[in-house]
Amino acid sequence: LSYNNIMGVLQKIGRLEEALEYGEKGVKIAELQNEKQGNEASLRDLFLSYNNIMEVLRKIGRLEEALEYGEKGAKIAELLKEKQGNEASLREWMMFYSIIAGMLQTMGRWEEALEYCKKGTWITEYLKEKQENEESLGDLLLHYSCIMIALQVMGRLEEVLEYGEKGAKVAEFLNEKQENEESLQILLGFYDIMVDVLRELGSQEEVLSYYKKRLRCKEKLCEKTPNEENIISLYNACNEMGHEYYKRREFETALSYYALYKK
Repeated sequence: LSYNNIMGVLQKIGRLEEALEYGEKGVKIAELQNEKQGNEASLRDLFLSYNNIMEVLRKIGRLEEALEYGEKGAKIAELLKEKQGNEASLREWMMFYSIIAGMLQTMGRWEEALEYCKKGTWITEYLKEKQENEESLGDLLLHYSCIMIALQVMGRLEEVLEYGEKGAKVAEFLNEKQENEESLQILLGFYDIMVDVLRELGSQEEVLSYYKKRLRCKEKLCEKTPNEENIISLYNACNEMGHEYYKRREFETALSYYALYKK
């Protein structure tokens, strides 16, 4: 068995410290092989070794070290992309940026996390242009969400709106293609963020527009899955719409929303 194979088995049975020991041995060999050969096969072995050891370090909470291997892996993924130039190599490159962004978020390093989120987003947008399918659109939504979280934490709300609008458009497109509970929940997540940010910015007309979109989304969820959670969520959305119109002194409209959930 190779060191990487032994490492994989040890990971599965939860012996992570031992897995790390074999991973470090595997990385040293892969680095030496790549120094000697420097071809696509040796780069691929090195890429896998960095990925494996990064995953073990993440699991045992040694994020600084995991980050170091993540950055090394991202550089190798970029080299593989230059050699291969195919969709799979681009996705691997994007994956490392996403993982690094996630670790940086966990560590509270938001500016750096945002930088890596944006790098990953550039790749996902490029992949979407090459082949617009459910997978590429899903990746794009994840990266927009990552950027929005970082921007929201840093208080850059106008930029949150920019990415929220982009994300909502992609989520709406996906939902139109194949509407189901998952696609509606994803869409609802973007609407929720837009409502929160617009309320904070005091954009009354725009927030009302997203209130309406969110209400329609919740109605569809109730039609598809009329469970207690979805019904209560719809009830709350109707109340919110009623409160919004009440504040505007549009009492008849407010009353219609307050009464809607009773049907």
